[in-house]
Parts: sequence; C-alpha cells; structure tokens
Amino acid sequence: MRDMRIIVKEAVPVPVYKQIKEEIKNYLIENKVREGTPLPDIKTIASIAGVSLKTAERALNELIKENICFRRPKKGTFVGKINYTILKKKICGVYHARGLKSFEKDLVQSAIYRGISEQSQKEGIDLFFITTEAEESISFYLRNSELDFKGIIMLHWEDLSEGKILAKKFPYIKIVFLNYYLDGFEDTPSNIYGVFNDDYAGAYQMTEYLIEKGHKKIAIFTIELRNENYRQRVEGYKHALEDNGIKFERDFVYIMERREGVDLREVGRSLARSLINKGTKVSAIFCVNDVMATGVIDYLREIGKGEIKVVGYDDIIPHLSRDYKFSTVKVDFEKMGKKAISILTDKDNKYPKILKIPPKLLIRN
Repeated sequence: MRDMRIIVKEAVPVPVYKQIKEEIKNYLIENKVREGTPLPDIKTIASIAGVSLKTAERALNELIKENICFRRPKKGTFVGKINYTILKKKICGVYHARGLKSFEKDLVQSAIYRGISEQSQKEGIDLFFITTEAEESISFYLRNSELDFKGIIMLHWEDLSEGKILAKKFPYIKIVFLNYYLDGFEDTPSNIYGVFNDDYAGAYQMTEYLIEKGHKKIAIFTIELRNENYRQRVEGYKHALEDNGIKFERDFVYIMERREGVDLREVGRSLARSLINKGTKVSAIFCVNDVMATGVIDYLREIGKGEIKVVGYDDIIPHLSRDYKFSTVKVDFEKMGKKAISILTDKDNKYPKILKIPPKLLIRN
C-alpha cells in the first residue's frame, strides 16, 4: 500500500478522523485489496495524513467498528472481508450562501426546502448543506466510492458566479438554481438548470381577472430587486393590459428600491401615499407581494379609500390574504423543490434548462 494517499480537508464539515477512515476505505474498495492484507501502522498513517497518532488510531478504530478491518494483538491492523457490491448511497448537496440560521428565518426558502426534503425522501436521497468552501465539500463527497453524488441545489445565492465556477469545475454534475431568476441565466454552462415560478403568467392571469371584474385603471406596485422575478410580474401585467385593449401607462407603475431592514408593509403604505398625492385615479392596485398589499390596504382604509380593490402575489403567508380578504397569486414553492430533485435524478435529460412552475389564482373575495 505504498501508493496510498490520504487527503484531509480542513474546510470540509466532516471530522478529520472520519475523513481518514473514508479515504482508507475508498482505497481498499477501489483497489479491491484482499482480505488479510496488513494496513500500514499507525505512525505511517499519521504521517501520510499529517495528523497526530491519536487521530490516526481513532480512524483505524472506526474501520474496525464497521468490520472493514480487524486487529491482531501485537501484529497490527488487517483488511477484513469487504463486500465490493455494496449499493452506493445517493446524496445531493443543498447550497445556501447565507448559512443555516438565515435559511431557517426565510419563509420562501423553508417552503422550497420542504419540497426538496419530501422528494428526496421518496427517492432515497440524503441531503447535506453547503454554506462555504463548496468545491472542497463536493470533491470530498465525489471521492467517496460508496456515495452516488447527484449534484447541487442552489437554494440561495448572491449571484450566478458561484454556480458558474462549480459548473466549470465539475462539468459532470448537475447544478439546479431555484426561485430567483437572474438576467443572463440562459448563458450559463449546460450542466446548470433552473426551476422558477412563472411570474409573468401569474401576473398576466391576475391582471386579466381584474379586467374581467370591470377594472380599467389598474396601478401596479413593485420593488426594484437584483433578480428578474418582480420585473417579470410587471411585464405580465403590461401585456395583459395591452392584449385586452387597454393602454399601458408608465405612470401607473410605482417602484421603490428595496433597502435592507425596510418593512414591506411600509413600502406598500409609502407607494399608496405617492399614488394618492399625485392624484392618480385608479380602481385597483396590483401589489407584487402580499405583505406590501396589507400596507396598501391599511393606508387606503385610513384615508377613506377602501373602495379601491387591492390584490397581491405569493401567498407565502396564507393568513394575510385571508385576514385582509384580498385575492392573490399562489406560488407553488414546494413544487420547485420537488422538481429540483427530479432534475438531479433524471438519467434521460428530459428536462429543459429552465423549468417554470405555473402559479394559481387564489380568489378571496
């Protein structure tokens, strides 16, 4: 076993002794080392891995616990009877740039993760989180001969660059981006996929619903974000108006830049105040976000303009539209997560680069 190499990665969220155990185990399986073959002594293993004798001994003890190796007193550690036909365990990584604490507080990400978790359980896939040093983590799991690494789900990210780097580094694995559609996504490497809500279609349907109810003067309230989601909602609104013979007026589009820590209710109130102060005459307001819609409704009621119809989008907090009695567009966040797993396990490559999940109108009044 002179050619044995043991690579230990400090950035990988796996204890060092377990990494050493996996490295030795992979070596034995890949080389189909015969039963009874002696392993290098603890000093040699410690030297190869660059660790202490205590850590090396702990790794060997783990191999013995799993019956991969056995020990003969005063003679050393030897290879046991290994089943080389062991089925590989299926796993996939879930990338979240802001860390687990941020993920737990994010209702959208939590909803998507429920879909990921449910579908992965159905298909027998184990999940592991990646928050930093993604390349190191992926490399570690790919080297494990007992694992069938399916790919990475980009649950939350700051931009496309991280995914592009991973796609080029690992061109043989799939990487699936979820929910936040960014400009230029179509030009990413071929092993990158996207599962997004059809924001355009949802906004188009809601605007048509308002038109069918007799509304001709419809304002839309939105927020300027880095992703294209809300801009697609504005486009759906615009084209629904035009397709129904109503002129699209830029003055009916109210936009506010999203700033960290700003309450969306206050954004809604502020935009509604701007509309009223400008004297814009509307019979309906389409908010691209449900929380924003509640702020609009509160303000209109306070100034005696409650007759203006307000609708929202998302339904990520269902009680909002129920309590305030406004219609909204329900986004199927859980289905996005389920489809991401389906793409990773698809052997026939039947999925397109971009898969859009159709939302549903949720009429509350």
